[in-house]
Amino acid sequence: MDRKMLTALLVVLVASGFAACHWMMQNPQSDPSPELPPALPPPEVRTVVGAEQLNQPWGVFGGSDGPIYIADTFNARVLTLCLDDEVPTLAWEFQPFSLPFGGVVDSEERILIADNDNRIWVVDGETVSAFAGNGNPGHADGSLAEALFSFPSGIAMDDGGNLYIADAGNHVVRRISPDGAVTTIAGQPGQLGFADGPAEDALFREPQGIAVSPDGKMVYIADTGNHLIRIIENGSVRTLAGRLVLDEDGIPQGSFDDTRLSPLSFPVGLALVCEVLIVADAGNHRVRAVWPWGEIVNLAGSGRPDYTDGYADQAAFNWPTGVYYRDGELFIADAGNNAIRAMPLELDTPG
Repeated sequence: MDRKMLTALLVVLVASGFAACHWMMQNPQSDPSPELPPALPPPEVRTVVGAEQLNQPWGVFGGSDGPIYIADTFNARVLTLCLDDEVPTLAWEFQPFSLPFGGVVDSEERILIADNDNRIWVVDGETVSAFAGNGNPGHADGSLAEALFSFPSGIAMDDGGNLYIADAGNHVVRRISPDGAVTTIAGQPGQLGFADGPAEDALFREPQGIAVSPDGKMVYIADTGNHLIRIIENGSVRTLAGRLVLDEDGIPQGSFDDTRLSPLSFPVGLALVCEVLIVADAGNHRVRAVWPWGEIVNLAGSGRPDYTDGYADQAAFNWPTGVYYRDGELFIADAGNNAIRAMPLELDTPG
């Protein structure tokens, strides 16, 4: 099946709840003109937690099961979201934090939090303690006690227990191994810009989002300041999606509506689902999907900064910054609206 047909099929899948993703991934060599499923109404976006309870939540995350957590960033706390009842409720509240950006749950059900206060925290049961970084901005690799960060933002973990961090203020990507060794795996500390190529020579501009394949071989980066999605693979960095366009002052520009610019605008949160990368495209007020070859498709959001539930193509967000997928639902941290939103997204992992 060629790329044009796959792209056309994705649009139909968005309208029908993405039910055929597994079939498509399992049959890449099938008839290039399959009978498409009948078009259904687009999935609907709903509000899970409203503005009266949150203050600019930048992240939503969890494990494969168990609780869902909200990084309630400007309330300096992480909340547990309970969905067992018909009415979602907020339960446990974890503190102290400064500006919790995102988190991940490890195999021992500990919660690791990236705090823009230059620290990584660990929540074990009801105990919150420092994991890496001492609160002072800087860049240093080494042990957990020696490491320094600058505005760590996105955080992800592979199946081997390696932790990956988008270290936005240092313009680099860091990794913490299971034995506690902190290393810089891509980018040049303190040097912002753009360059693909060998990981140690690559340049980023304030990367804020990160996702990783289960085997750790592919690390996806939301290169926020460059309006790009980048990949680290086999020790090299390449651009997956977006286009670098500089203004007369050398500042990267992005806009969904201006074809002269990158189609992404300040991408932040990432989630890897069924080999498709889901992107919180904050500056465009949309949620996007990126195919493995870099093509971008809109999943939800009209593009206007507003607050409207309803059909995905008509729903409005205001600076969405986090995405998290589980059990057929995509959860969205809609930071500018102080809300957590959700929409059905039926994607099966290829076998």
